[in-house]
Amino acid sequence: MSNTVKLNLCQPSLFERSSLTLTHETNLITKTLRAGAAALALCMTAAPAAYAQRAMAPAPTAAMVMGQDEVRYAADTAMTGAVAQQTSQIALRKASDPRVRSFAESEVMEQETLSRILMEHAQMMGQPMPPPRPDPRMAGMIADLERARPGPAFDAAYMRGQIDGHEQLLRIQESYIRGGRNLHLRHVAMLARGQITDHLKMLRDAQANMGRRR
Repeated sequence: MSNTVKLNLCQPSLFERSSLTLTHETNLITKTLRAGAAALALCMTAAPAAYAQRAMAPAPTAAMVMGQDEVRYAADTAMTGAVAQQTSQIALRKASDPRVRSFAESEVMEQETLSRILMEHAQMMGQPMPPPRPDPRMAGMIADLERARPGPAFDAAYMRGQIDGHEQLLRIQESYIRGGRNLHLRHVAMLARGQITDHLKMLRDAQANMGRRR
């Protein structure tokens, strides 16, 4: 069975919304994430044999693989997501554009959900995750936003950083979907890919409209 079919088992359908406002999109994303987290929790508690029946190639034991690729995927996702969450928490305090604050609110929730899923999976595998530590470039971006004054320049810098971070997160998910062996984590990556892609569209639309009349 294809990856697309497996994704539909664990992720709600995303919606067409080219004419929706950013605020409305954020509300829909919130509902999608909550439903997706619940569906993913159900998937992660399913017996590995059930996954094997849905997949053509992997044996049942493939669902429990936790090698270097899996550890790296979880660590990279957690680190990049933590930066997105921290910078969004700053934006909740400093953003002057209400559309930016609305996005930051949804981003904090998205990253809290993804982080919780990864930690629960690591605990299930008996391999707790260390606290994520951003690399020097990411740490510098956080520090720059903390020092910046509220206003349009802050909003623009935050949005640029979110686009860069989401593009990196998307590459991490797609890489693991292509080569990862742990079926639980592949479901996590497929769910995350949909939400990240959706947020990138929101970011680019909002960035294009920043500075226009609200």
